[in-house]
Amino acid sequence: MAHYDTPGVIGAPAHNSYASRLAALFMLNSNLHGVHHDQPEVPWNRLPRAFARAGGNYSGGYFTLLMRQFYGPVPAAKD
Repeated sequence: MAHYDTPGVIGAPAHNSYASRLAALFMLNSNLHGVHHDQPEVPWNRLPRAFARAGGNYSGGYFTLLMRQFYGPVPAAKD
């Protein structure tokens, strides 16, 4: 879900998605997957702080982005 509609290349960005504090804790802050891509050394429990420090933004709500995948494949970008 964090990679849906992103370029299919190594090092491509990932989405950060909004989730309630409880949901984010339950999924070990995997909703902040974009921060993890930018700063892989940051432990899962410090991702929210790293997100805030970086002035991060959300691509949408976690479950909204999850459901978006059911629209089907996204056409590949042409060079």
